[in-house]
Amino acid sequence: TKEGMNWLIGWFYELTVALFRCWRHINQRNLRFIRRFPDVRTLASASEDEVLKYWQGLGYYSRARNLHAAAKSMNGKFPESYQEVRALKGVGDYTAAAICSIAYNMPYAVVDGNVYRVLSRYCGIDVPIDSTEGNYCGIDVPIDSTEGKKLFAALADEMLDKSRPAAYNQAIMDFGAIQCTPQSPNCMFCPLADSCSALSKGQVMQLPVKQHRTKTSNRCFVLWRIVVPPYRKGRLCNFP
Repeated sequence: TKEGMNWLIGWFYELTVALFRCWRHINQRNLRFIRRFPDVRTLASASEDEVLKYWQGLGYYSRARNLHAAAKSMNGKFPESYQEVRALKGVGDYTAAAICSIAYNMPYAVVDGNVYRVLSRYCGIDVPIDSTEGNYCGIDVPIDSTEGKKLFAALADEMLDKSRPAAYNQAIMDFGAIQCTPQSPNCMFCPLADSCSALSKGQVMQLPVKQHRTKTSNRCFVLWRIVVPPYRKGRLCNFP
């Protein structure tokens, strides 16, 4: 059915968008997988080896295994609610929101790294996105004393165009991946420049804030070079 194909493509898009940045950059490998497995029944009936074969070049193989396992668990019946989608193997909050909005146009906002960055800069939010203590920061979002991540989730839901959630979610993710990038964002030609809080305050490169940075350490390696003397006529030859 059309709904089944939309569901499968929606999840497939979510799994590969990080690799290819946005939907229009889909390449022949993506198309090959979709053409071989156009619906969930075809995917469920395939062997894992075949699924992994067609997944080559599309990212982590664990994602293909989860996709395959979820398809087999449905018995041909597609999830009809966010809660059912969220319960599938390998599906988290972000994935469930992406699937439901792209496949079924349900009003669920996605929150990934690109969305964190766009919302943090545009609204001037300096709450660490990985914090455990909340802060209102003047944002008109109904939150209590919740975590920083919940603040962004509430803001994303508030700003979501609920009449066009699929288009909105894909647009804000693409905007963060192409325009409002982590390094060297193209602020000069940004369509939101006039209303961007971070740009007006000169804080673009300071946002978003992360409380826990990835720790790095220097490692030293010793390289040994083993030289084998030449061998000639049954004996080792001396080096000059």
